[in-house]
This record gives sequence, C-alpha cells and structure tokens, in this order.
Amino acid sequence: MNTRRRQWTTDLTFGTWNVQTMLQPGKMMKIVDEVLKLGTDLVALQAIRWQGHGEINKKNFTVIYSGPENRIWQYGTRFTILRKIKESILEWELVNDRLRGRPKMRWLDDVSTDLRKMGIYEWRDRARDREAWRRIAKEAKAHPGL
Repeated sequence: MNTRRRQWTTDLTFGTWNVQTMLQPGKMMKIVDEVLKLGTDLVALQAIRWQGHGEINKKNFTVIYSGPENRIWQYGTRFTILRKIKESILEWELVNDRLRGRPKMRWLDDVSTDLRKMGIYEWRDRARDREAWRRIAKEAKAHPGL
C-alpha cells in the first residue's frame, strides 16, 4: 500500500498600498479591481479612514478592516484577501487601531547606552575607524548584558 502524501504548493503575492482615503463611494471596488488585475493575494491598505472594525465577504475577495471607534477621517488599515487564501485564515484579532508616538528609545540612544555598559565612551570617533568598530561590534555580540 502506497502511503505517500501529495504536497501542494502555491505561490502567494503580498502588497501594501497607502490609499489616503476610502471614503468616496465606489473607491473600495476600484481598489479591489486593481488588486485583482495585479493578481495579488493579500494587500494591506493604509489610511483607509474607515470607522470601527469588521469583515466584508464578497464573491472573489474578503476585506478585513480596522479603524478608530470614535474618530472618523483618521487612520485605518484594511486587508484585501483573495478568496483562494481566505480559508487559510482561521481567525483575526484587532490588536491596536494605531501605534502612537515615537519609540521610547531611538536606535542611536540604544547604541550609546549599550556602549556605555561596555565601558566604551567617545564611540563616534571609533566608529570612523572600520576595524576598531568591527572589534567593538564583535565585543557587543559577546557581551552578556546586551
């Protein structure tokens, strides 16, 4: 008895698009037509400016969207998913309607803090010397507190 299983593979294409707004009548279908023309399986659309969150199921695609509950005209993200991969998505969860503010620590601040922990000061001068900077980076990778 042959117990080999046949494996199916498929290529998926992903995209992102800042649409500025989706509040005009017919705008959703225009964008979906473009997505279907391109053959993109999953597209993340930013700045749709829709209020609330939900799911819209159509014949050839599904739209999952999320925006602020009480402010229209701001933010919003939407995913347009073609029908062929919709069944692969078991569930989705809204995590945050928008991440706000700058990061608590910039990359440069983080580098300065880590180098101070290693006892390295005036690191900007050392960074100009490629070999010295490579040694510092190697030390940082091995440093237990970083």
